[in-house]
Amino acid sequence: MMRKCPACDKSFKYVLVDNIDARTDRLGNGIVYKAITFSCPYCGAVLSVQLDPLAVNADLVKKLRK
Repeated sequence: MMRKCPACDKSFKYVLVDNIDARTDRLGNGIVYKAITFSCPYCGAVLSVQLDPLAVNADLVKKLRK
């Protein structure tokens, strides 16, 4: 299934995934979550951002083991 990038209008079959921090405030004093971005493989435009599900699962396992 092909998708089109809204920024460069090129069709792609995959996206690039990158790690990023998601913060609860602009000054960096709040909570920091691990997140991931999904980007166009051609122009690099960010298509979506979400919390990293693997990091969320790892944190949950750590808390349950305590």
